[in-house]
Amino acid sequence: MNTTVLATIWICLVMVASGFAGTIWFLDKATKSDDAYLDVLEYEKTDTIYVPVIRQSRIRGYVLLQLVFTADASVLHRMKVDPKPYVTDFAFRLIYADDALDFEKMRKTDLGALTAKVRDAVNERFGTRIVHDVLVEQFGYRRPEELAS
Repeated sequence: MNTTVLATIWICLVMVASGFAGTIWFLDKATKSDDAYLDVLEYEKTDTIYVPVIRQSRIRGYVLLQLVFTADASVLHRMKVDPKPYVTDFAFRLIYADDALDFEKMRKTDLGALTAKVRDAVNERFGTRIVHDVLVEQFGYRRPEELAS
């Protein structure tokens, strides 16, 4: 009877110790894999913005724009300020102020220059290279009557 109780206690101690050791090993391995994840680029998607096109004191339509930008995941996780609003704001300002965008007289728009300007403006604002690339997810034009329905 004594040996049965001692064997049971021994088995319980071994199970608890192995569970504890396994948990510590798993947490150590998970921490190392998270560090590896933080060394890659992360894709962040902005909300869709509607930029009014104003000509002759009237709203002629809206430019729809949604951007995706890449940034170092480690930098993004350390930042106290989210760069998404800055990317959206600079894109809005560039399109709003660009008189060359005339959708009533359609022609190609240099989206590469637009995205490069957004990238450079955000990086200049933060004083470091946060945004690596800006991609266009959605770009279009809608007349006011199309959005009313």
